[in-house]
Amino acid sequence: MEDTTPKPTGNRTYAIIALIIIILLLLGGLAYYFGKDQPAPVDEKALAAQQNAAVLAAVGKLMVLPSDPKMVVATISDITKLKGQKFFATAQNGDNLIIIPSESKVVLYRASINKILDVGPYATAPATTTAASKR
Repeated sequence: MEDTTPKPTGNRTYAIIALIIIILLLLGGLAYYFGKDQPAPVDEKALAAQQNAAVLAAVGKLMVLPSDPKMVVATISDITKLKGQKFFATAQNGDNLIIIPSESKVVLYRASINKILDVGPYATAPATTTAASKR
């Protein structure tokens, strides 16, 4: 009995290799095309520091600010939690609150109109002692 199974020829081997190379190139091209649209990673701490510096610079043009490195800039995100507090009566979501511990002051600032809405005293609550710490 003779073996009638066709043997691969040189042309067929080259065609298979060329097909594999073409598929790999297409996959590489697709990976590049879809990968380039990915946004660059954002350094959130650096972005927040930039935004805080911009707020302090804008407020610094409207009033004299101390060179206190411990100033804190916060953004009001939910005004409903502050309702009932007289200082925040005119505040809106997106307004900035600048806390100046060295002068015990807070500044309420609205960037959209570049205005200081209010300046008031800032008092920290005294630390409460527990019965366990008195023993």
